[in-house]
Amino acid sequence: MHTTATKQKILDMARSLGAQKGLDTLSLGELADAVGITKASIFSHFGSKKALIDELYRQFDSYGSTIAINLEGNAGEVLERAVVHWLDFFTTDPMRQAWRIISQQKYTDERALVRFQRLKGMVTFQCQAILESLSESGKLDIPEPDLASSLFSSTLLGYIEQETIDGSSEEDWKIQRLVTKFAALFTRQDDAGPRP
Repeated sequence: MHTTATKQKILDMARSLGAQKGLDTLSLGELADAVGITKASIFSHFGSKKALIDELYRQFDSYGSTIAINLEGNAGEVLERAVVHWLDFFTTDPMRQAWRIISQQKYTDERALVRFQRLKGMVTFQCQAILESLSESGKLDIPEPDLASSLFSSTLLGYIEQETIDGSSEEDWKIQRLVTKFAALFTRQDDAGPRP
C-alpha cells in the first residue's frame, strides 16, 4: 500500500502519542493538532480511528529483527551480544514506541496481544537457539536447555520491559550480572566433578 508523506506523519505521530499516553486516550483532534492538519485530513487518509490503529499495527509487523547473533568468543561474550542486540532493538524508536503501545494494549486489544506474543516468542526462540548452540559447542553445559532458555529470555524480557517503560538504563549492572552469573552457572566444570 502506498503511503503519502502526510499519511506517514499521521502514523508516526499516532505512534509517538500512543506510546506516551496510550491509544485509548488518543483523540483524532489531538492527533490532528500535533501533526498540524485538520481532523478532516485524517479522515481523508483513514476512514476511522480503528482504521488508523489497524494500519499502525500493520506497520509494527514490519519492525522485525532478522539479525543473527555472532557465536564467536566465549559464552559470556555471546550472551552479552544477544542481550545488547535485543535491548537496542526494543529501546530504539520506532520499536520502543511500538513495544510500549503493545505492552499497554495487550490486555484490552487482541491485535496487541498477538504482536506481544510474537515478539516475545522471537526473543525466546533466538535465546533458545543461542543456548543450544553454546551447549552443543561445549562452551556451556546446560542439562535442561528449555528451562535455561525460559529463565534467560524471561529475565531479558523483564529488563526490556523496564527500560522501555521508564527509559532508564541505570540497571546495566543487573544485565551484566545476568550474563556473568548465567555463563558461570552453566560453564563446563570438567575438573570439578559431577554437578550436584
